[in-house]
Amino acid sequence: MPTASVLESDAGESGTALDHLLGAFLGAVPDATGIVVASESGKPIASKLPAERIQLIPATALAKLVAWAGEAVAANLQLSGMLAVTIDGPAWKVIVAPTPSHAAVVLVTLEKPSDAPRVQRALPGLLRAVDRSLGGRTTQ
Repeated sequence: MPTASVLESDAGESGTALDHLLGAFLGAVPDATGIVVASESGKPIASKLPAERIQLIPATALAKLVAWAGEAVAANLQLSGMLAVTIDGPAWKVIVAPTPSHAAVVLVTLEKPSDAPRVQRALPGLLRAVDRSLGGRTTQ
């Protein structure tokens, strides 16, 4: 069962709103087993992860790097509109996606088998909502 955590340094109205958004996303997309929001610098802001997955700082720093690398690879291949980077493991999957304003990165964990397309359909709305929650910096 996922547990919620909003980091103390970032707690407040936006933390509460993010916590609600993450819970709503997990409720609407049952294939997702956890979710984390990281700041533009890779610092964890809010999460709902199973208790055994608590190494947020390394995970969010690397998630920011993964999102940047995915965008760079897509740009170098002359592909526009990269939404997310998917990392597959033997029994798990992780989707990392930047918000439209790049104010944050969202990391979603899944266990295989899962319906990744369902998560990917729900992700754009979540990314826009996270942007709004972080101060209204959003683009369409």
